[in-house]
Amino acid sequence: MKALKLVIFDCDGVLVDSEPITNQIFLDILQGYGLSIPHEEFVAKYVGSGMSVVKALLYQHHNFTLPDDFFKSFNAMSIEALERDLKAVKNVEKAIDDLNVPFCLASNSSPEKVRLMLKKTTLFNRFDGKIFTSSLVAAPKPAPDIYLHAAKANGVSPENVLVIEDTHIGVTAAVAAGMNVFGYTGTFPAEKLINAGASKTFGDMNDLKGLIEKTYG
Repeated sequence: MKALKLVIFDCDGVLVDSEPITNQIFLDILQGYGLSIPHEEFVAKYVGSGMSVVKALLYQHHNFTLPDDFFKSFNAMSIEALERDLKAVKNVEKAIDDLNVPFCLASNSSPEKVRLMLKKTTLFNRFDGKIFTSSLVAAPKPAPDIYLHAAKANGVSPENVLVIEDTHIGVTAAVAAGMNVFGYTGTFPAEKLINAGASKTFGDMNDLKGLIEKTYG
């Protein structure tokens, strides 16, 4: 295993427990437009994708075109709910503070949403100046662009990067970037993350330090 020089965290589902909140809002709004999608299907097919990809998949799978006002409603309702209910993923603050290498985050979410979520929790000061979003690159995850961009910005080769991801889409992106990936099983089961290319999985952020030490020495 190559030396570890950088850890890149996904945001939603890895740093902050945002996905249950925003997923339900998305489904509720779709229901209002007459489209009912089971929660399990939504998580399996859409979670982790950028909004442009979600829009295309909804048309592909359901012949449904999102109305022009959808994102305005979704963003407004999401901001209200996140400001009210969002919490950091359990034990993630200690997991970050225990790292002895540089770290940053790379997310498909908008920079505005990422900053809002980090400020709502205790995480913003840890990641201020270390935030990379898909708005900076040509294509969102599952393309590798955002991970390659973050590594280059930190002056680190992909082979020296460890990515922490909770979705198969994010794992696919990191693997395509040539990076090692640990899958956090807060959103998807370990098998799905391993099948996407994660080298290891874990379900408690308290375990991250030991997993890194065991892998990298």
